[in-house]
Amino acid sequence: KPGPPYPSRPFAARVARRRRCCCYCRCWCWTRSQGSAAGGMAPSLLPEITLPSSPLVLGQPLGQSASAPGLRDGPQRSKGSTASRAAFLERQQNHPAIEKRKSISTLHKQLLKDGRSADDVEFWGSRGKEGFKTYLEKKFGSILHGWRALDKDQNGRLSHKEFVNGCRAMGYHGNFKLLWGELDKNGNNFVSLMEIDEEVGHYIGTFKLELMKKHGDMLTAWKKGVDTNGTGRIEEKEIVAALQNLGLTQLDPKRLFGMLRSGPKGLGVTLLDFDPHSHTRYVSGDHQGLTLKANKEFLEDVVADVEDLPEDVTRHAEGGMNGGAREFRRQQVKLSRQEQQDELEKLKAFKAGLHTVEGFKKALTIRCGSLLSAWRTGLDLDGNGRLTHGEFCVALQRLGLFGDVKGLWKELCKSVDKKDLDKGAGFLVFADLDPEIDAQLHELHTKLEQMYGNLLLAWVKVFDTKGTGLVNEDQFMKACVGAGFSKDARALFHIVKPGKEKVYLTLKDFDRKAYLAHSRGDFRMLSEQERPTYGKKALEMSFDERKEAGFFFQVRKSWEASHRDEFKKACRADVKEHQIDTPEQFEDLCLRKFGSMAAAWRTCLDADGNGKLTFGEFCKGLRRLGFAGEFKELWKHYDCDKNGHISLMELDKPAHERINSFLTLLNEKYGDLDTAWKFGFGKDTHGSLDRAELREACKALAYPHNTDQLFVDLMPMPGRLLLTIWDIDPECTRQRARGHKAVIGGNVAKERAASASVPALSQDLGAGTATSSSFASRGGGTKTSSILPTGGGNPNNPGDVAYAPRKQLKNLLKVNYGSTAAAWRNEIDPRWQGSVHLGKFLIVMEHIQFNGNVKKLWEELTEGRPSATFADIDPEAYKVLVKFRRTLLEKFGCLSKSWQEGLDVDRLGRLDFSEFSASCEALEINDKMAKRVFQLMLARPGQRSLVCEDLQMLLIGVPTEHMAIVWAGAPGDTADDDGADGATSSPLLSPAAAMGKVVVQMASPRQHAEKCLATFHGKDIVIKSVDGFKQMCVVKYGSLWSAWRHSLDVDGNGRMTQVDFAKACQFLGVKAVQKLWSEIDTRALGFITLSEIDPEVSELFAELEKLLLEKFSSSKEGWRKIFDPDNSLRCDMPAFGAGCVTLGFRGKGKNCNERFFKLLRPEPGRSYLTYDDLWIDKDPNEFKSATSA
Repeated sequence: KPGPPYPSRPFAARVARRRRCCCYCRCWCWTRSQGSAAGGMAPSLLPEITLPSSPLVLGQPLGQSASAPGLRDGPQRSKGSTASRAAFLERQQNHPAIEKRKSISTLHKQLLKDGRSADDVEFWGSRGKEGFKTYLEKKFGSILHGWRALDKDQNGRLSHKEFVNGCRAMGYHGNFKLLWGELDKNGNNFVSLMEIDEEVGHYIGTFKLELMKKHGDMLTAWKKGVDTNGTGRIEEKEIVAALQNLGLTQLDPKRLFGMLRSGPKGLGVTLLDFDPHSHTRYVSGDHQGLTLKANKEFLEDVVADVEDLPEDVTRHAEGGMNGGAREFRRQQVKLSRQEQQDELEKLKAFKAGLHTVEGFKKALTIRCGSLLSAWRTGLDLDGNGRLTHGEFCVALQRLGLFGDVKGLWKELCKSVDKKDLDKGAGFLVFADLDPEIDAQLHELHTKLEQMYGNLLLAWVKVFDTKGTGLVNEDQFMKACVGAGFSKDARALFHIVKPGKEKVYLTLKDFDRKAYLAHSRGDFRMLSEQERPTYGKKALEMSFDERKEAGFFFQVRKSWEASHRDEFKKACRADVKEHQIDTPEQFEDLCLRKFGSMAAAWRTCLDADGNGKLTFGEFCKGLRRLGFAGEFKELWKHYDCDKNGHISLMELDKPAHERINSFLTLLNEKYGDLDTAWKFGFGKDTHGSLDRAELREACKALAYPHNTDQLFVDLMPMPGRLLLTIWDIDPECTRQRARGHKAVIGGNVAKERAASASVPALSQDLGAGTATSSSFASRGGGTKTSSILPTGGGNPNNPGDVAYAPRKQLKNLLKVNYGSTAAAWRNEIDPRWQGSVHLGKFLIVMEHIQFNGNVKKLWEELTEGRPSATFADIDPEAYKVLVKFRRTLLEKFGCLSKSWQEGLDVDRLGRLDFSEFSASCEALEINDKMAKRVFQLMLARPGQRSLVCEDLQMLLIGVPTEHMAIVWAGAPGDTADDDGADGATSSPLLSPAAAMGKVVVQMASPRQHAEKCLATFHGKDIVIKSVDGFKQMCVVKYGSLWSAWRHSLDVDGNGRMTQVDFAKACQFLGVKAVQKLWSEIDTRALGFITLSEIDPEVSELFAELEKLLLEKFSSSKEGWRKIFDPDNSLRCDMPAFGAGCVTLGFRGKGKNCNERFFKLLRPEPGRSYLTYDDLWIDKDPNEFKSATSA
């Protein structure tokens, strides 16, 4: 390396030397010397330097330059003789400084070498071949997968370049030259897996070779020979089985599996790990490898001769098989068509019938329940027993079945001649659809007609013996057995009845003709016979006999006979309608409709839920139930003690005992239904309870009765499988709706009004004691309470009786409005009158669904006064608000100032609870009071923060004439009112204000609404001039031309009347219509044109239209040839300008065409015009035809 430049050398020589230097440091130095950073000198101050055209090679004479041959014969500069130069070099070599530098350089090289040797010990790159193998195992899990990371092209060998690039890509560092020498032992400049690890190469190559010989290719070998269970992953046991099948007993299965596996042990080996080439075939769909190279990875290392390679390798060229791409494409097309055909076959199975006879029958069965029902209700609507081809087509269309109707008709009508079928002749009968059922019906009808004469008499005498018109399964089977029917009568019954949900069979379902004859009173079914015969032939009868044998006389005779008493009795036509008139039938009706007597009592009978029924209520319940018997007799049956009412205990005593015992146990352990449902049953409010969970809960309660029967008693309707919280006790549901706590079996108002002697919770609630549960009677015996109410109230205090309805009122107000203060402010007293009268109070009570005695509650609240205040409804909340208001007024003087200076100190306009609590703490107000005040000042349920208007809650109780002063303050005065009723003057008010000298009224809701409306309309853009009207048209439509075309002159006649102008202004929101019209219609013609709106555009457009019509037959033709010659249906600005020039349109001004284009475009920024923007296109299809041409 050359030494540093000497200081005595000139600057230009040092720069030239640095340029000639080829090392990195000198180039960097030369680069820095080119800019202004070189010594801080400007480029213009540097001396001129003459540099050679090519860099010189140091240590070589100039005439022998290898990099620049042109310099060999050029002029050479001489710097003294050869002897002087030799002497100079000798002096330099023997100089002590040079010797010192040489020794330091030698030590430096040795230090670097020792440091590198020490660093090489720490990584695998210094350990040669073994270290490289260990690195591959650590990084990739096995040597095989490390090799595949290096061998990107999967040809089984690596060149030196591939090897080095692959090692660098995987992050391997080491002496590549030394490692390559260790691996490439044969010196062929390639490395294979066998040279890295001979054992791995031998195992993998041998296993792969045998698989391909047996199965043809590796993908087939994977499916059939390795992954036999089709899971996509193989385990060690599958490798063992594969080696045994191949006869490779010399290979260790465990070692082979370890070589193939790359991930954790439990994940197995996938197809990608097993053979990447086969995985590519599987993913691409080219299972035969028609478009891929030969899969000869590792095979050349274990095969000595090329002829021993498998056929799958030999028949593949280097770039794939000859014609492989074409064959692969052909296979893909065939596969796609097959998949499409399979999808069509799948869809065909879902289509409704009409493809095959079986599919058609299946569709009818699904639609109607059976083929017989489909025949009667969907196909043979006229009931003549047969279908023509036309009727068949109409019926299928009505049923929504479409397809090959003609083919289906031919397949069904097999008994008809083929020639007749082609002509559309023939008919279809039910026997063609279902011959088996038709044969059974024919057999049954024949035997019944032989025994009884016709099917109507058979129905009356054998089937419908009670005359109800309904026949159940047992009656049908009994009649069929009596008639000698040989088939399965039960199956025939389910086929004849119209649907699966039906239980009974009617005469119309049994036989339609018999039903029609019965409706006419024709019990002999004369009207339904095709050719009635009367014994003799017509020639053998006299005139009178033939007359009497006529159809009219026979039907009349049959009708008269049917009205005789003996005939009615014989046909059982005089049987009265079946009525439910006994207690047993009444209970059976309750069980059929509701599942249990308890459910019938709760759902239908005891409508008000008071636990008892008077005679009037009992009669109403029976009517709702559908009981048609004697009400008084049934009442006497159940009202045994004659106390004037009945209870569930008298209807079903076991059910009463089961339910009462269950509710008593729940009451003793939990007290209320919510607690019992949450902790006893482990359910939330929206949960449900099944039979098993009820059984477990009853077991924990030591319930003595049958839990399955209890589950049926509590179930409100038959068929349900789950109980909800509302099904346990209906009285609790009513309590929750009224705002009470859901006390099990309790009525809060009655219990708190009861006597002070409260029985124990375990007291028997049986007969003789009137409980408050809706399942028990509340009358008779001694009125006692089953439980003690929880929370608040004292039964020993007679004055506390009114506390229950007042608490109920407060709870309902909180539920509906969030708090009692919000209810007073928003609903009860929205006009700040300070009190409420009875009429308004009744409306609020109806709105919140108060179910108590409203009149009594009003008397207790007012105590004889004509109105009630907020202090009467919630005295506790009123005291809290008054105390908080007094504190704010003492510190700030008014409420608005207290918000600005004391509460909303950050001026954010909104306070959440944490900020409100911090402000109250600064005002020395405790947290408990702050929390209570925050809740009372929330204006609606769900509100989480306060605004300044919410402080109006503090004005509750302040007289109306003083509210403005309390809110905004008065000079020298401070107002407050802490009276209980808000009727007296406050001592905090000044005398002048108390006397009414300072009267400030707040705005009423109507004034506030009018002010808001005026403010809203004040923001309107009022158009009072023509210029403003034009500006609005430009803003809305883009130009006055567009506004004229699309809003003003809609009909396109070129003029606008005053009526049309008024309608357009109404649509645009312009109010000064008459003023604008008088300013625009200056000529008083009664109409205006475009020239009054925009004279410039009117003049230019008239000139353009005139030029087009002079040169062409129509404006559309001229537009197409001048402005739209390429039929693109649009014209941009350059094309418009060129067209105007071609047309001879001059206009006015330099850029008239561009200005005219902007005035015509329909919206701002649009870059083109269409024919529709200028004229009304009466034939849009003409442009389409021209474009297609």
